[in-house]
Amino acid sequence: MKRIILNIGLLLFLTQTTFAENQVVGTLPYSNQWEYEKADSYLFLVYDPQSFSSTNIRHGDYNISLLSSKTAFYGINYFTKLSSLLPPEKKELAIYLKFSLEFSTPSTGISSDTTALSSASNTGQLFLGRVGAGPTLSWDLSPFLKPFVGAEFWGYAYRHTASINSADFTGSGLMVEPMVGLEAKIIDPVHAMAQLGFNHSLVSSESTLLGNSTAVSLGLGAMF
Repeated sequence: MKRIILNIGLLLFLTQTTFAENQVVGTLPYSNQWEYEKADSYLFLVYDPQSFSSTNIRHGDYNISLLSSKTAFYGINYFTKLSSLLPPEKKELAIYLKFSLEFSTPSTGISSDTTALSSASNTGQLFLGRVGAGPTLSWDLSPFLKPFVGAEFWGYAYRHTASINSADFTGSGLMVEPMVGLEAKIIDPVHAMAQLGFNHSLVSSESTLLGNSTAVSLGLGAMF
């Protein structure tokens, strides 16, 4: 009987020792590290309106008229963290690199002073794309709000197509966009973004399409 009691006591002692070894006592540096690591990247689906520098483009004998003074780009904005400037236990100040890839397809009207056009051939379509990258600096204002400032360099290219082959043409340009913005947590992992950008044209082809303007873009996405 004593042997049985001793064996039971030894078993209980070993069980308690193993349990104690597996416990985390106190706050260790890695115990909440996942809260910072999970926010290394953000991906947003964005709505990004941009203004045209002019609603008319002259190409040969044709006058191409944009049907609106603005167009809406749709695409993605991706933010990835490059470096944290403060220790994780403090409110985070970090440098991110932003990438953007967006597209738009505004419609056009075509007229000519020298060529007769039928009603079936006096319309066209612009296929417009932009891609950019640039640094941003963000700060954790609260667990739900992260303001940021930065600048993005982005290039755009477009092609105009119509049933009249001689009304087809291409163009491109380069822009710089200083920006301020706010990223907000809605519910994990869903986040929203609002950005105010100040576009400045750096280089453009003969037919300048996008010029200096101010634009507010909105995004909805997730962190991972």
